[in-house]
Amino acid sequence: MAPRMILQAGPLLQQGRIITNAHFTGEWLVQLLLNKYNWEEAKKLCVEYEEEGFMDWKLPNRKEIQLIHSLLHKSQKGNFSSSSYWSITQDDSNYAVIQHFINGSQDSYPKDTNNHIRAIRYF
Repeated sequence: MAPRMILQAGPLLQQGRIITNAHFTGEWLVQLLLNKYNWEEAKKLCVEYEEEGFMDWKLPNRKEIQLIHSLLHKSQKGNFSSSSYWSITQDDSNYAVIQHFINGSQDSYPKDTNNHIRAIRYF
């Protein structure tokens, strides 16, 4: 039998939430970045993002964005749009994975399309 995944959405910190997951090292914070961006812009904005002196933000990978959907959006926390959010995961040089927040599925989308983003950081 596979071990159960232990997931927990923690306290609200400004616009973000702390996420704890036994399958990841440590805790991570999810931060809202407004507007829609193409994949390259989204990646750059997350890396350059600074909040309260922290500069180690990143675009979540496909597993992390799926957890954000499962933990926060499905429990109506975090002010998510019911549209799509980028992950850092690439399928090839022209496509990257997005998470549909309306139905929970993931797809490969052209990197030049605009989607929402959430930056995360581990601590």
